[in-house]
Amino acid sequence: MNRIYEWLNLRRFGFIVIFTVLFISIVLSDPDYFWHLSAGQYIWEHKALPSTDIFSYTFAGKPWVLHEWLFEIILFGVYSFWGGLGVKLFTATFATATVFVAYGIAKRLLGKPYWAFFLALILFYQIVPNVSPRPQLFTFLIFAIYLRILVNFKYYSDVRKLWLLPALMVIWVNSHGGYVAGLVLILLFVACEWLMLILSQQRDAIHKQRLKKLTMIAVVTVAVTLLNPYFIDHWIYPFTVMNMDASQNIITEWRSPDFHTFRWKFFLLLVFGALTVAIYSEKRPDFTEIVLSVFFISAAFISVRHAPISVLAIVFLTSVTLAHVPFAKIFSCIKLDRFALHYRRLVGNGSDLGKKEFLFNWMLLAITLTGCLFYYPVFHAKDEDKINKTVPVKAVKFIKDAEIKGRVFSVYHYGGYLINQFYPEQLVFIDGRADLYGDKFIQEYLEIVEARAGWKEKLEKHHIDYVIVTRKSALVELLQTSADFKLIYKDEVNAVLLKNDVRYASIISKYAQ
Repeated sequence: MNRIYEWLNLRRFGFIVIFTVLFISIVLSDPDYFWHLSAGQYIWEHKALPSTDIFSYTFAGKPWVLHEWLFEIILFGVYSFWGGLGVKLFTATFATATVFVAYGIAKRLLGKPYWAFFLALILFYQIVPNVSPRPQLFTFLIFAIYLRILVNFKYYSDVRKLWLLPALMVIWVNSHGGYVAGLVLILLFVACEWLMLILSQQRDAIHKQRLKKLTMIAVVTVAVTLLNPYFIDHWIYPFTVMNMDASQNIITEWRSPDFHTFRWKFFLLLVFGALTVAIYSEKRPDFTEIVLSVFFISAAFISVRHAPISVLAIVFLTSVTLAHVPFAKIFSCIKLDRFALHYRRLVGNGSDLGKKEFLFNWMLLAITLTGCLFYYPVFHAKDEDKINKTVPVKAVKFIKDAEIKGRVFSVYHYGGYLINQFYPEQLVFIDGRADLYGDKFIQEYLEIVEARAGWKEKLEKHHIDYVIVTRKSALVELLQTSADFKLIYKDEVNAVLLKNDVRYASIISKYAQ
């Protein structure tokens, strides 16, 4: 009983708060979440992976590499048993675990738990915008575990957990294309460590043996990436997506950061802080530390989606160098030690709470959880309105009530939700699977949705029956002007237009605006 009472120290309380904040703040509105859920349902029900596209009428029957199938099965399994609440718990757990592993790295390198917790909080702040029920969760967590294993190898000669690298890779390669980041991490690490060993004047025979073992593990890790349903074709997928023009044109997370926003100004401050600590540290970063940090920080400058793993690299570099910063000398130079002395004289040294600290922590936890229990329904009371700003919840409800069926044209990021709501009765024009559609088709989609030259002919080519787009879209006005479509629904965000055809005459007469 006493052990349970003393379990809740301030840092554990902090991680409970992190988990709670994540859980409460998650709104299931990510467009890709919905088609991932539907893909998981299909696999679960058919006990097989679809070899061709099943969700769109534009690419029906075309080869489809379902590279995230394992995540999708797990996601649907969680949803089947516990619904949306379970998905939120699942998402918050993975995100919190990532922050916890980062804390473990910093704590091991620094030896200062509260400094480590502070660095973990920085990661938490940067990871929050990326927290949603998507396969990136696996990349964030497994990358952090990889980094922890390599830290233990480099600084503490620990080879016992190296077997986890290939074991986790089997899960990673079947869950998300971000597994490439893991391969880059381990291969860069091995190459840098070998180079440092070769160039060093003192050859450490024991370290050389350990490095040989790590090299063998790295080779096995690369080899096990072939343990996927698509074999070597799976290697091509991540590079195909990264090189697509669509990745820059319509997928925000593939774009470079906007440094006018506070989040990315703060990221620059983190990079500056990490470099400053490295400069003033009595231990200069070695070749491995520099290469790993610079590579993954640079990745974040290229693409927003790499921010969480780049912050993990910052946590790693800062922890290594911060442990050797001569704070006593710095504080002495800027007279902080005298300030601290005067402060203690003025305020007094205070008293140690002792075991009362744990009582205070448990009381604080009870108050926090009670407050969250009351706040949760308030925060989620208008979830439909929040989600409707991202995907057309209200418009889809109208379409179902009006019993509209046919070929739908919608905004790119609406496709995943439409799959989730309409499949298999209706298929979509386009959705978030940019790799399936390719640049040429996505360019055609952009020409239609942005009403560029020739948009009408391209729309007619696909025999569209109804359209779901944002109500302020130029396409709404042009379709109404042409008299080929009638506006039958609009809300604060979206509009639905139905083809002016005899098949829909009764619906148009009832709802036309």
